[in-house]
Amino acid sequence: MSDNNSDSFKPDTEEKIAELQEKLSAADSLINRKNQELQVMGGVLAEANQKISERDEEIERLKSQLDNRSGEISTTFAPIAIEFPEAANLLNELKRRRKKSRAELADMETVREILHPNSD
Repeated sequence: MSDNNSDSFKPDTEEKIAELQEKLSAADSLINRKNQELQVMGGVLAEANQKISERDEEIERLKSQLDNRSGEISTTFAPIAIEFPEAANLLNELKRRRKKSRAELADMETVREILHPNSD
């Protein structure tokens, strides 16, 4: 009787094995496709990383050039320190040059502040 039982289950087992082998084959195909996609995407990623690296190098080169030019500009265009005379001295000089000038000390202080606002 055990032979009969094993014979009756044999077709079901063979069907299940065949079904599982089909699923395994489909899974293998899917894995192979996904591996190929990963390889393609890996190449795309490597190319993108190369471009990023090249851009980073170019940025560093341009920063260096900018730093060099900034140094050139700061030495070329150094600020000039101008000493403005005191308001009273300005008024005296104006009165000396233009005897009839009606300017007053407050006017000279205002002119001095206009010409050099951060002098105080």
